[in-house]
Amino acid sequence: MRNISIRKGFTLIELLISLAITAALLSAVAGAMHASLNSYAANEDLADVMQTSRAVLERMARDIRTAQTDHSDPDPNNHVDVEWYSGQNLLCLTPPSADVLEIQYQLVDNQLIYREIRATGTVSSTLIAATDNVQLFSYVITTEQDAIEADITKCVRIQLVLEAGGVTYPMTATASPRQNQFY
Repeated sequence: MRNISIRKGFTLIELLISLAITAALLSAVAGAMHASLNSYAANEDLADVMQTSRAVLERMARDIRTAQTDHSDPDPNNHVDVEWYSGQNLLCLTPPSADVLEIQYQLVDNQLIYREIRATGTVSSTLIAATDNVQLFSYVITTEQDAIEADITKCVRIQLVLEAGGVTYPMTATASPRQNQFY
């Protein structure tokens, strides 16, 4: 009769091979998780940029579209509805509201400041703060004047260059003041 030995357990080589296979699988899972988390963070930054820029550009475009032109003044130089002072990064609008005399958007130290100038004083708020996840690097307004009436702004192009997560995103909107509406 032959002596048949029954193996109980694994050999050292079998354990090392299974350990190597397990380590390779865990490395692949960890790499996929790391890539997924990086992608999530990048998409979150992009969503912050999109949400911030959409809100700011919509607000500015709405104010530009409703800007009032004062044709009652006999001096055509006073018929201005939209003014851009590039040296100061300042956009000035005449709103339709009688309570608000002027609306201003100004870039100061990477912060976009919104101001309402009223007869009773100035109300100011920060639309994009320097401490936000989204940083504003430049702010350009391009105006196109009417060929017939040079004192009337025909079109305004707003460009914001925002940065989030080390990536810059230029965002642009265009608005035209509604010259034929009276409020």
